[in-house]
Amino acid sequence: MFPEKLVERMVLCSTKKGDIVLDPFCGSGRTIKVAEELGRIGIGIDLGYKSIQEEILGSLQLSL
Repeated sequence: MFPEKLVERMVLCSTKKGDIVLDPFCGSGRTIKVAEELGRIGIGIDLGYKSIQEEILGSLQLSL
């Protein structure tokens, strides 16, 4: 798993608010969490790690 500060740096230097961040092998979902917290739209694809993703992403309040 990447440290959140490392993911934050990558998201901030390569996107702007409202952009979509796609993580095709999202694993724990940490990239999606950081992207959403920074005002981006996070989309992740992964077939495993559901319990870890729920733990990390469960605190996000998303509005559609």
